[in-house]
Formats: sequence, C-alpha cells, structure tokens
Amino acid sequence: LEDPVVLQVAAATGRSAAQVLLRWALQQGVMVLPKSANPDRIISNAMLWDFSLSAAQQSAISDLNRKQRFYLRPDDVQVGSFAKRRHHRHRWRT
Repeated sequence: LEDPVVLQVAAATGRSAAQVLLRWALQQGVMVLPKSANPDRIISNAMLWDFSLSAAQQSAISDLNRKQRFYLRPDDVQVGSFAKRRHHRHRWRT
C-alpha cells in the first residue's frame, strides 16, 4: 500500500491505494474478498465499480510482480463447527 507506483496511480484516479490494488486484481480477473471490521473501510473496499484503471496503470502495477505468493496452508486454517457438520451424512445417503 506504500509503493510509489501504487500511490501514483491512486493519486491519478482519486482513490486510495487499497482501492487501486483491489481494482487492479478485479481487472486481472481475480476474485477478491477484502476483509475489514472498520465500517468506513468496508464501504471504501466496495466502491470499486465506478472507476477503472487504464492499460498503462494496469501494466505499471503488474510490473511490480516480485514472484512472491502469500497463502495459508489448509492445515493452518482453523475451522468451526460448520466444518464438522459438513461431513455428517444423512441417513438416506449411503
């Protein structure tokens, strides 16, 4: 969120760096699920459909690729009671 390229695109579009990155991902065809407990940030994260990034802006952000991936291993994700119920089979199903 503090990269100079992202901040430059944010200033040019009149949006926050977070909105720019979320919009970039959407235009790349990536499904995004932003998370926040802050009501103002939730609204801001949802305001992605009334602007778009130019091809040059998309390319500039894409060029920031550092070949790094961040993900959670499935074994590290805690699951709640729903996951336990999901595996329950109904009696009529065998």
